Amino acid sequence: MNRNQRIVVSIVGIIIVTLALIGITYAYFLTKIIGNSTSTSISGTLANLELTYGDGNGVIAPTDPIMPGTTLTSKTFTVKNTGTAKVDNYAVIFENLTNNLTRKEDLVFTLECKSDDDIPCNGVTEATFPSSDGPIVLNSINRGTTHSYTLTVTYKNLEDTNQSDDMGRKFEAKVNIKDGKDITYFDIPYTMAYNVINNAKSEKNGTTYSKDPITVPGTESNNEDEKVLSEKEDDYGTSYYYRGDVTDNYLSFANMCWRVVRIEGDGSTKIILEDSAGPCSLNSGKNFIIGEAIYGDYEGKADYVNGDSSSMRQKFQSWYRSSGLSNNEEKIKETKWFTGDTGVIFGWGYKEQFSSLAELRNSGFIWGLYETSKRLKNNGTPILKPTIAEIYALDYVGTLTADEVVLAGAIATGETKGRTNYLYLDNSQWWTLTISGIREDSGFSWQSAFAFPSNYWGKDLLSPEYYHDTQKLRPAIVLKPNVSISGQGTKSDPYVVQ
Repeated sequence: MNRNQRIVVSIVGIIIVTLALIGITYAYFLTKIIGNSTSTSISGTLANLELTYGDGNGVIAPTDPIMPGTTLTSKTFTVKNTGTAKVDNYAVIFENLTNNLTRKEDLVFTLECKSDDDIPCNGVTEATFPSSDGPIVLNSINRGTTHSYTLTVTYKNLEDTNQSDDMGRKFEAKVNIKDGKDITYFDIPYTMAYNVINNAKSEKNGTTYSKDPITVPGTESNNEDEKVLSEKEDDYGTSYYYRGDVTDNYLSFANMCWRVVRIEGDGSTKIILEDSAGPCSLNSGKNFIIGEAIYGDYEGKADYVNGDSSSMRQKFQSWYRSSGLSNNEEKIKETKWFTGDTGVIFGWGYKEQFSSLAELRNSGFIWGLYETSKRLKNNGTPILKPTIAEIYALDYVGTLTADEVVLAGAIATGETKGRTNYLYLDNSQWWTLTISGIREDSGFSWQSAFAFPSNYWGKDLLSPEYYHDTQKLRPAIVLKPNVSISGQGTKSDPYVVQ
């Protein structure tokens, strides 16, 4: 190679390196994310995610002064999976973030995500712009798929509010992506999971955080002064549940008032209806019943799960559609609604045990109890991780299990009168999902469930209704982990799903 050829090669090399640096810094970057080795969809292989900025860089910073009621910046970017396998979890993050605004709650952002395959991707409807680096959304992405994002940052215009302190102040951040296998929705500030836990840990509105509650669930009803957020393992991880007479678990959603029951281990939120007449700040707290139903006739398995003859489940589904909740399914999780353990039947008084309904009939017993009923009536520990024998319905609407009512502060022993917890509103007795006993009468098999509150023993007691009876219905739903919220959870300033 002569001198002129070496010069040409050197110049070409410099140009290639320069273009590569410009491309990596300003146009796009290529990141390889190692998948979860325990996931069969990735099997430990490498997957390439390519992030491309629509305007050539990932910096979020307004070019004009901050003015109330204006969109300060809008940015588009795409994430494409160019590898050979699905990526189960990647995070869109803000990094190198600066936010010196005084009224930080007035600066909000939205993140719209569109996928070019049939599987929707998560975005952010509206959330307060954060004050420090961290994740803002989690998504999975199939191979060959592109997620197209639009990020918009707005400074709210609040009438009758002096926002002049933010004149001349600034915010700035960079959008990036990273491996999300160690990130959960508990780490994202605008989500329900993050706010519920942090409000309790900071004792902001009367509820305190305690890994174990003051009183023993299943053995004791809640203490008169008990207002706690405690922990219990469920199918997804650590669940955080409210116990006692808490007053900061109000949530407004779909123009109805709800109470937060617990944050599930994956960051989703189980809520139960308190008032269908409007937002929490305006409601009376009495319109939580949607009808009445018989729990169902059974032949050893729950009609609620089969959905073929249970008026209870049909009424839940009908109300779900008529209430308008079905129009909000992008925020509602299709979840498992467990009806209890149907594997073992005990004789009345727990004196004999039967392995099947047929054995119960042949024994001459009229009454029988299931395993869950025996556990709760004998001061058993409530559970959120169902046993293998428990059956469930997969649906968008249901109601609470007896175990969840016990964790809230009720007991099922019937020995003492219970104290009031947040689930008790009046004497309207409503079905839980948990089957309790069975009765054989004139050739019929009648199955019943725990009802709350008990009309016979006290305010916060569960009544195992051993007869074929009609009770009222109180619906519950589960919100997806990525819902963005505002508010503090009190009745006057409830959590609001954006």
